[in-house]
Amino acid sequence: MARLAAAAWLLLVCVSTTHAGGLQFPLTSGNELWSSIVGKRTDKSGCNGCQLSNMVTHCPLDVVFLLDGSDSIPPLAYQKAVDYVIKEIETVTSLFPGSDVGVLIFSKVVEKEFELRQRSQSDLNQLYQSIRATKQPRKGSLLTDVMREARRLLERYDAAPLVLGSKRGKMIVLVSDGCLDGVEATLDEGRLSAKQGIYILSVATSQAYMSLLTALSVQVLEQRTAIDWRSIVACPTKVLPPVPASSACDDFVLVMDGSDSVRSWEGVMRDYMAVTSLRFQNVDNSIGVIVFGTNVTAQSSDTMLPLLKNKVRLAEMIENKLRFPHSGGTGTTAAIQRRSVAKQHLQHTPQDHHHRHRRPRPQPHQRT
Repeated sequence: MARLAAAAWLLLVCVSTTHAGGLQFPLTSGNELWSSIVGKRTDKSGCNGCQLSNMVTHCPLDVVFLLDGSDSIPPLAYQKAVDYVIKEIETVTSLFPGSDVGVLIFSKVVEKEFELRQRSQSDLNQLYQSIRATKQPRKGSLLTDVMREARRLLERYDAAPLVLGSKRGKMIVLVSDGCLDGVEATLDEGRLSAKQGIYILSVATSQAYMSLLTALSVQVLEQRTAIDWRSIVACPTKVLPPVPASSACDDFVLVMDGSDSVRSWEGVMRDYMAVTSLRFQNVDNSIGVIVFGTNVTAQSSDTMLPLLKNKVRLAEMIENKLRFPHSGGTGTTAAIQRRSVAKQHLQHTPQDHHHRHRRPRPQPHQRT
């Protein structure tokens, strides 16, 4: 690995919003840390006014698929729904490493449950066979109970998050024609899920009750439309391996745009910085953080983290302690030009100081 040419670097992390309706994250050191994460924003609040998130911003992703097997869905339409669910499981588990899935096949009640858990490719193949082998229940339909069960499954699931101190992303994919029985109770379940940060996406089958599905969900798709996972899930499509301990890396500071235009992506940014820090966990260098707004000369000290050698501690502080400024628009140029801000934070905390030793600056012929 090439040695960095300076004793301390600034790594500017900005978000480009020039893509219509979207957001794109940068590359880090020539590699895609988070590859082409594009989020299409929506103004739909759904769920009769409850505040639903328009994107899943925690990783890895847990998804519970709800497959409606009630008698209102013709057998041929049900088989197409089975194919749809299997195809989407294949897609999401291949796109986002560490994603865990579960499936509930329901009618009046949950008729068959395939537990929410981590699965190898062999396990996934077995899951597909088991879903296909399950007969359509063809009884009445009641969404309330299955929505409640899906919410509770996601609540109880305790797999490890991508970054210590963060959360896992939670999502319900309902493949159904809707049901007019117990509408208010179903919407209440949707509200509870929304309050817990669960993203609800509905896929309309057969002759669906669109008004119910629309009120319940952040997004409603027709069954012939594949889920655009990249537009609603802000998780890395590739998780880079840790930087080897033998690497000669110098200190650097992550400089993150924290202006109003990107505040809605704060959860994504925290995970981005935390994961970047943890990649250097075994390396003998230190990393600091600056999140800037408009007025970089009057920023609160808690929008900056000094150089830390302990990357686990740094990741925890990024997730739980670091604040984003409330100073309006972007001050990118000022943040870069004002070297005193960076210089102030190119200092080690007392805990790290005794570990510090100055590495000699490499000569030009040493660069690779």
